[in-house]
Amino acid sequence: MKNILPVFILLIISCSEVNEAPDCAGIIGGDSICGCMDSSALNFLSDATIGDGSCEYGSEPNDTTSADTMFGCIDSTAANYDSSAFIDDSSCAYSIQKLIWRTQGSSETEFEIFRDGLQYIIIVAEIDGNSLNVVGNVSQGDVDIYQTIEGIFTGYYDLEDFSNSSGISSEFWTTLTLVYETNWSQSYNSISPDFPISEIYFYVESRALDWCPGDYYSIENECYHKGDISILQELVGNYAPSVLTMMSEPEWQDGRLIHFICDGCILQGALPNSIGNLTALRELVISNSLLSGLIPESLLTLGQLYALILSNNQLSGAVPETICNLDIENMIIDLEQNQLCPPYPDCIEEMIGDQDTSQCDEG
Repeated sequence: MKNILPVFILLIISCSEVNEAPDCAGIIGGDSICGCMDSSALNFLSDATIGDGSCEYGSEPNDTTSADTMFGCIDSTAANYDSSAFIDDSSCAYSIQKLIWRTQGSSETEFEIFRDGLQYIIIVAEIDGNSLNVVGNVSQGDVDIYQTIEGIFTGYYDLEDFSNSSGISSEFWTTLTLVYETNWSQSYNSISPDFPISEIYFYVESRALDWCPGDYYSIENECYHKGDISILQELVGNYAPSVLTMMSEPEWQDGRLIHFICDGCILQGALPNSIGNLTALRELVISNSLLSGLIPESLLTLGQLYALILSNNQLSGAVPETICNLDIENMIIDLEQNQLCPPYPDCIEEMIGDQDTSQCDEG
């Protein structure tokens, strides 16, 4: 009898294991909780320990479409309002930042308009198939066209009211794209665009040839080289370009700086190395001022320079040998009354004048 009892107990245990139902994960005797473990799903189960692929994301109980459909802009006042979304993803767009214009057909054109304070900047890349790369400004003074552009940017004009995307062929097909502050964009197609679209196009077409190249500023209907303006800002301070053009000293030709005369101006600090980019400069006069530091070698590469007067300053160090690459015999050079150190290049040794060498290394 003692031999039968252990076998009987073993049979009871074995039958119990066979008859017990497995849990949702198929583990016999397990306590797994199966369900949707995605917290963004409609049927998220916080107690679930094993995902079972049952997550639902649609607005209807039986809608199992992609999770992307639940996220979007849910503000009905936004330009990109999504009526099918019900969870906001911070993508709402309200403010137009740029208008991109492209045409095909008999008139091939491409340009952009963007807001800059109280004016609009128009950058034209192409008119009638010809590359232009010009920039124009539209200020409040250009009342009619300014109000038209402002009307589009503020939503007063809805481009959808002027769009026609039918398949009818046309000699003049326009695609307008509005770009918002979130970089979200909306495009409209038009055949033979009506007002206000046509007004913008004809305004640009009639003025583009008179606008400044892309690397120039337009100031009071004159073009000024951006690089030259930037170097002047380094020389005389961080003034606005419009202030610089009001100075009596600088003289420009075709938008490039050709003469800079500053006798007695309180300029201080070193001449910037970028001064060598003033490639149209013919005359540089900065005397009786507070210039200090070295004479930049880039200055001595200016091939059109015929007058270099830097007298009565605090320039120091050695005079670069490259000064002899200038047309010394046919130009005016005056470097006297500085702190320039010997030995001096042979080509200017006789014209170096008095120098304060007390700070020079005699060794």
